[in-house]
Amino acid sequence: GIGALVGAVIAGPRQGRFNPDRAAEFRPSSTIFMTLGSLILWFGWFGFNAGSTGSMHNAEDSFLGAHVMLNTAMGAAAGGCAAFIADHIVSGGLHVSSFANGILAGLVSVTAGCGNMETGSAF
Repeated sequence: GIGALVGAVIAGPRQGRFNPDRAAEFRPSSTIFMTLGSLILWFGWFGFNAGSTGSMHNAEDSFLGAHVMLNTAMGAAAGGCAAFIADHIVSGGLHVSSFANGILAGLVSVTAGCGNMETGSAF
């Protein structure tokens, strides 16, 4: 933590990052790769969350694993849609980057309780 803080202070901010005249230079460089990366993370999150149930040796554990995967999918989809709608309201446009960031935010927010919540709560 402290080492990272010292390194960030020494490196300083990126030159021109907060200059409105150069804003286009700091946009996401590849929408395709950003979207692909988000979908790969989403797919991996299924294994992480469902694998955290411990085992799937009987029907009850298998049902819990399926429930966790459903909550994971619902949380990611709801996060993506919420960010997409919020971006449209705020900026008036539709940007894939906001949808991808919303998916990741939904995944992070649903991870802790996805085995202990109803599916409707994952929205």
